[in-house]
Amino acid sequence: MKKISTQYLDQNIEDKEMRLNYQKIIGKRVRVIREQKKWTQERLAQEIHINEKYVYDIEVGNKCMSMWTLIKIAKAFEIDINTLIYSL
Repeated sequence: MKKISTQYLDQNIEDKEMRLNYQKIIGKRVRVIREQKKWTQERLAQEIHINEKYVYDIEVGNKCMSMWTLIKIAKAFEIDINTLIYSL
């Protein structure tokens, strides 16, 4: 049997946790901006042509959206994509 380095496993766990954290942060930013615009999840879904359940999953951090979806959300909100990624 090949021995797997625990350092490699630890790094994978850290990477996954960091990715999940970013998903939640960006999802929360999407929700906050959507609510500021007084949009429903249904409206956002219609604007960017995705499923309403997918909007929910993005906002609660269950789904890692593609860059294309992130761009479509920024365009729908008429904001710079950096607002979603870096600040609010």
